Amino acid sequence: MLNVMAGEHPRDPFSLPGSGTDFVAETRRSIEGFRIAYSPSFGVFPVEEEVGAIVREAVGAFESTGARVEEASVGFGHSQSELSELWEREVSVKYAATLENIRRGGMDLLGEHRGISRPNTLNLRSADVR
Repeated sequence: MLNVMAGEHPRDPFSLPGSGTDFVAETRRSIEGFRIAYSPSFGVFPVEEEVGAIVREAVGAFESTGARVEEASVGFGHSQSELSELWEREVSVKYAATLENIRRGGMDLLGEHRGISRPNTLNLRSADVR
């Protein structure tokens, strides 16, 4: 599926040029000797027990194929709610600018759904996103 989906698409302003990677071939490569770092929660994000168990199982699968897996400690210095709010503010401005530019080009992607979208994304005036 990644081989089909990867690459630039003219109707997706966030798409990137393809890298030429054959993702199917990459799944057949050995990971023996690879060093893999993972953090179960990045030190700040809550993780449901079921999700954590699945991650631990995946870590075991990497180890059983010869990779060296090390648990990494990540120190963001901020709470999960602070990081989430910062992320929402950052992407809201980008989304609002992109949607406004597409609307100016004659295509209103939100149309009748404008009223049900998150206020932070849509209540920016066009002057705010230039």
